[in-house]
Amino acid sequence: MSNMEILTTNYLDTTTLISVSSGSDTASYLFNRKLDEYYESSGRNTNTSGITIGVTFASNKNISRIALQGHNFKDFTIYYNSNPANTFGLTNCATTVSDWTQNSSTALYLKFTTINVSSIFILATGTMAGSDEKYIAQLWINDKKFTFENNPDSKGYSPKLNVKEVEHEMSDGGITKYTFGDAFQTGIKLEYQSDTMYSYLYDLYADRQSFVFVPFPTGTSWEGKFIYEVNWIGDFNFIEPAGNNWKSLGWSGQFTVKETPK
Repeated sequence: MSNMEILTTNYLDTTTLISVSSGSDTASYLFNRKLDEYYESSGRNTNTSGITIGVTFASNKNISRIALQGHNFKDFTIYYNSNPANTFGLTNCATTVSDWTQNSSTALYLKFTTINVSSIFILATGTMAGSDEKYIAQLWINDKKFTFENNPDSKGYSPKLNVKEVEHEMSDGGITKYTFGDAFQTGIKLEYQSDTMYSYLYDLYADRQSFVFVPFPTGTSWEGKFIYEVNWIGDFNFIEPAGNNWKSLGWSGQFTVKETPK
């Protein structure tokens, strides 16, 4: 299992950055963090009729992670700076470059060395079924902040979906329930952290800004659900030494992250 990662928030965060060759009315779904809503092309349901999704930034961005959730692309290329020859060289992924002809994964978590870009493009020609409109639920474009040195053990990781609901008791004693949604949250307990990890964690805490948490960031067979924009909740307690031998064993602590509103 790959170690957990902390990323920047998604650099794709407004429709003003997006250009699409088809299906512009659904472009806003690309970054709304709802897996049941999709960007979808219109009238491009053959393997000879491609679509292009472009993201052009107001200023250059350093990026090292791209995630695609809920897509049906089989034959497609991801490139940068408006040049189709500029594919990404991938590391620890199922392929070495961001160009596919026989893709069968509906979710991809792409890792590569940080590169400074002005734009990202997806050119999709074929779909897995061969006769569907091209679609994708979510597109994440991020840079890695840091990777955990070691993952918490099973007792040190307590994820759950925190449901928001209202129960109403009827006159006959029955219960009607109204559910408004749910949000991810987890506690994370880490032991024997190095000074480097201490600094990473403190900077994350002190920044007081949202970030992205990826608990299972594998570049192959990524399940495609577990990526969350979150906030650090509560105190910073990694100032406690991990053992009696003062700093030689590193630092221990715990923190909670909770998902931001969608």
